[in-house]
Amino acid sequence: TAGKWALSFDDGPSNYTMQLLDILAAAKVKATFLMIGSQVTQFPDAVKRAFNEGHQIASHSWSHPHLMSLSNEQIVAEVKSTEDAIVNITGVRPAFIRPPYGEADGRVKAIFKAMGYSNLLWNMDTLDWDIVAKKESPALILNSFTAALTNGTSLNAHSDPGYISLQHDIYIDTVKEVPSIEKLLIQHNFTFVLAHECINRP
Repeated sequence: TAGKWALSFDDGPSNYTMQLLDILAAAKVKATFLMIGSQVTQFPDAVKRAFNEGHQIASHSWSHPHLMSLSNEQIVAEVKSTEDAIVNITGVRPAFIRPPYGEADGRVKAIFKAMGYSNLLWNMDTLDWDIVAKKESPALILNSFTAALTNGTSLNAHSDPGYISLQHDIYIDTVKEVPSIEKLLIQHNFTFVLAHECINRP
């Protein structure tokens, strides 16, 4: 269905996640957080609050490795340790995982499936990490949404029922752009949903 948009944030929680949760709460928007296990243990209050406020909590591994370069046992450990950290705080096991760098071959996906996870990627990339690395204007993060709305996205071959944008809540620049992003998407009549509502699942 046209008109569904999921904001998704990778690599947190961080020092800026509480501020992001304030922004989302003010606009009554629910987002999806793909969390790194080692960050989860550092910022348990942010995890708890995100969960309690109805955001989707998903796994993004323990240490953000290239999973395809790891052994089966190492992949299981990355996923399981993150799962344990999240369950410790929320009491709920995440159902979705986003592999670091979006990289997962058949072997990695088979391990996810065996562990009870569905793969959750994205179809609109803000490239916020690159904008921050180059010290470019944070407005470019907002521009990526404008461009996607105008031209579709480079990933627009997707037949998914909605858009899933990729940002990282470890950058203050990304967090500060969220109110403008929310306004823009509302102007274009998008409804904010959780990321798993934007994918076709078997």
